[in-house]
Amino acid sequence: MKVLIILGGKMPDDFLKKMYENYKADYVIVADGALAAMDRTGLIFHSLVGDFDTIAPEILEKYEHRSNIYVERHIPEKNQTDSELAVWIAMKKQPKEIAILGATGGRMDHTIGNIHLLYQCMKKNIPCVIYDEWNRITLIQKEAIFQKKTSYGTYISFLPFQEYAEHVTLEGFRYPLSDALLEKGTTLAISNEIEADIAKVTVEKGILICVESRD
Repeated sequence: MKVLIILGGKMPDDFLKKMYENYKADYVIVADGALAAMDRTGLIFHSLVGDFDTIAPEILEKYEHRSNIYVERHIPEKNQTDSELAVWIAMKKQPKEIAILGATGGRMDHTIGNIHLLYQCMKKNIPCVIYDEWNRITLIQKEAIFQKKTSYGTYISFLPFQEYAEHVTLEGFRYPLSDALLEKGTTLAISNEIEADIAKVTVEKGILICVESRD
């Protein structure tokens, strides 16, 4: 099963529709304010979650009592963001992969928090990817392979998710690394480029945030 989560970050409707159609999810989860975009575009979804403090009541009323939509309402004074609640619902489906849209743009605290949510999926061995118009964001543990022809953009960057990422090796990149230490507070592995047809990153200890970017 493939699950698509749609959050309330800034996102053009045409990008949403394109990603929705291309991803071909089996199950679609919408969080709070993202319902406005789904209402505008007419896209079908299966689950709606949040405290609904950022969606117009008249839009919410159109969907919250439909028998074909699972609705999970929470109070605003809670310990989790609507994004995290959506990820919990997704993981309960035991999917083979999760994609998240609308996780960036607007408030930076939510953007950073959404990137951290990728770790919850990693702990469950569920591949999870954040997409926006300009970036594809993932977490890497152990190793990852990249094909130049399917890269998301020109640039690719690696940052330590934890305090350190140790013994990092980059092969097939414009700026290779061999057995390097990446620590928080440095920009050593930002703005690299895939040079070979196939590139590889390995990390013996720690986790990397990988950002593939379009300029």
